[in-house]
Amino acid sequence: MSRVRGPTSALTEFLKERGIRAPAASRYQRIERPAEPPADDAHAPAEPPASRHIAPGASMNFDEDEDEEPPPVPRKVAKTSVRAGEQVACGRCGVSFSATRYTQVDPAMGALCASCKQAVPKPAGAPKKRGARKQRNVVEMKPVIPTLQSLSINVIAQHIDSIHALGALSTRNLEAISKVISKNRRLTDRTMQLFLAPDRTRLALYDCSAVTSDAFQTIPTFAPHLEDVVLHYCGQLDNAAFDALGRLPLVALDLYGPFLVRKEAWLAFLHAHGARLRSLKLRETPRFDRACIETLVAHAPQLTELGLAQIGGLDDDGARALVGLRHLVYLDLSQPGIAAPSVPPTSLHAPSVVPLLEALAPQLATLRLDDNAELTDEVGAALQRCAALRVLHAEGTGLTSEAWAACFRGMGRCALEEVALARCGLQDDAVAALAAAAPHLRTLSIKNNDALTPAAFAALADAAPPLRVLEVSFVRCVDDAVLRRLAERVPTLEVLYLFGCNQVTPAFQSERLTIIGRERGV
Repeated sequence: MSRVRGPTSALTEFLKERGIRAPAASRYQRIERPAEPPADDAHAPAEPPASRHIAPGASMNFDEDEDEEPPPVPRKVAKTSVRAGEQVACGRCGVSFSATRYTQVDPAMGALCASCKQAVPKPAGAPKKRGARKQRNVVEMKPVIPTLQSLSINVIAQHIDSIHALGALSTRNLEAISKVISKNRRLTDRTMQLFLAPDRTRLALYDCSAVTSDAFQTIPTFAPHLEDVVLHYCGQLDNAAFDALGRLPLVALDLYGPFLVRKEAWLAFLHAHGARLRSLKLRETPRFDRACIETLVAHAPQLTELGLAQIGGLDDDGARALVGLRHLVYLDLSQPGIAAPSVPPTSLHAPSVVPLLEALAPQLATLRLDDNAELTDEVGAALQRCAALRVLHAEGTGLTSEAWAACFRGMGRCALEEVALARCGLQDDAVAALAAAAPHLRTLSIKNNDALTPAAFAALADAAPPLRVLEVSFVRCVDDAVLRRLAERVPTLEVLYLFGCNQVTPAFQSERLTIIGRERGV
């Protein structure tokens, strides 16, 4: 027998020293005690007591009496979960049913059938704890000090009934006030009274979007001697208000956005007042059609200024009819047709425009043909004969750069002062020809002509016209060197538009120039 023994616990050593042997017992085994013998077996021979098992955690004081507790009675516990398809009994009514994934299991009663599920209230969930809110730092908005313009407009609006206290205001001052009020969108039926007086002969309102038809109808009542009327954004001007304007001795009429004036009202107005009209400028009205144009030509032969921009009924036939107006010095035929997302753009064509230019060539001073994309090089040849032309706007037309170069060379030293040729695909030779032919050029817009190179601006700087405003937005070749040369050679230059010229850096500075649109401005 081997004498090698493994380690023993302190309790085993303690019992061994006192001669007590404790056989190993399961820690889960209950202490077994023999049943007490019945009273009639008192004379029976005594049996040796069974060995006593010591339960874990029992007291080591063997002299004390330990009261043994009865074994615990097992308690019926409700099932807390069931499997889908398992046959279970309802914990409330006892009916057996097949469990599904949607079977509700109550912690106290167990699985519940569909009927009892509706009767037993669902246990309320634990209240959700809200996280601690971060303390917001509310920045108190400081009151904004109103501008002097705003204060002046408010004073005028409050005391409009006592407007005579301002005294006599010149036409120039009235127009300046009108522009300020219109820019701030403060022109209403009430503030419009400032500009109405019996001695006024000109009325210019540049934002009538808040002026109602009833207010328009009062214009002849308070200002019966008006001869020149300018109403922009007059979307509420309807037939009744337009008929009221017909009571005025009008010589010039400029309307922007008279959408509600119908064809019948236009025809009646032209029949009644066409012979007296000298200037008619209309913009954005879809109801002025070819019949109105023919009536205009027939009843307003002395017209000198005609603007038909964004007119829905203007087409090649209408442009041909305008040849009968032989005294025009101002002509605007830009953006013909109806501008809408689903409607393709309309354009006049050279066969209808060239005869008109040839008829007006001796006296035509202002010509606007913007967004007539289908005009061709024949128009450039006709422009060469317009010796009196001072303002030329032909943005987005279909003439080639070679045609523009030939046009400017054919003009010689012309009277052009304002030229806008954006989106025309110009190249260097066209700009050089324009610079040489226009010694009086003051405003030039050649934006969105990406084929230009620094050579075009070198020719412009060498010609040194008296430019005041130059717009070269989205001409990629423009950089600091180009602008520096222009600033040095053209001392009259005041305003530069440089949107999309990403080669211009803050290094280019000029105290004289106002730079608008520089991407990397300081």
